[in-house]
Amino acid sequence: MDISKFKGIIQKLSFIRDYSSLVIPIVILLVAGILFIPTQLMSAKLREQVGKESVQGGGNKVKQLSKDVVPVKQWEKERDYQQVYVEDANQIALLARRSSERELLSYRVFLEPNEKSPLIFKEFGKQFRSKIEEMLERIDARDCPTDSELEAHLGGG
Repeated sequence: MDISKFKGIIQKLSFIRDYSSLVIPIVILLVAGILFIPTQLMSAKLREQVGKESVQGGGNKVKQLSKDVVPVKQWEKERDYQQVYVEDANQIALLARRSSERELLSYRVFLEPNEKSPLIFKEFGKQFRSKIEEMLERIDARDCPTDSELEAHLGGG
């Protein structure tokens, strides 16, 4: 379609020519009306949904939470309650220890050492360690056996 033909049709219609300045505002009003009605319907539905979910639902949640509020002095009651458990556990441990004890026939089972010097234990440790080292040297157990020693032992045995 040619634009010049379109202009010719518009010029022939005197009504459009007289009111051509009103065409654009009328189109804008029609589009605004078409968009305004669904927007109002949707906003009413959205307002109702927000009212149900946030205001009423939030209020109910607050009411439920306010019923479950812990008293201010609850920690003292809990401390006392836990203290009873601690005392009970200590009593059980004490009873278990006492039940495994029994009277000795003689309390002189282990003799008192004559010397109470810690040097006795150091000297004993030195002697013990030297005897262990002598035994390891005697059985040739200081190092891991080499491959040739292993082959000689396995092949010869």
